[in-house]
Amino acid sequence: MELIVEPYYALPCELETFTINGKSADISDFGDTFDHNEKIHYGCGDMRFEPQSPTKEVLAKYDIKEEEFNKICDELEDKLCVGRCGWCV
Repeated sequence: MELIVEPYYALPCELETFTINGKSADISDFGDTFDHNEKIHYGCGDMRFEPQSPTKEVLAKYDIKEEEFNKICDELEDKLCVGRCGWCV
């Protein structure tokens, strides 16, 4: 499986490039990125990717197996674990 996950430099919680086997991918097929600590009033307190369970439709869409889905989620968790950030404000 060929996987490219590249966040934007100045917006590290969003992806500039996300492809699977050369096909443009949609992060919402794998989970969601959100602030896990909204008590911060300026920027994000703990911005992270939260994976979801694979569906047959998503596995078929990208022609991947469940193990590959989990590997993709691991990579998204790693790349999109921003923590506290104020870039977008």
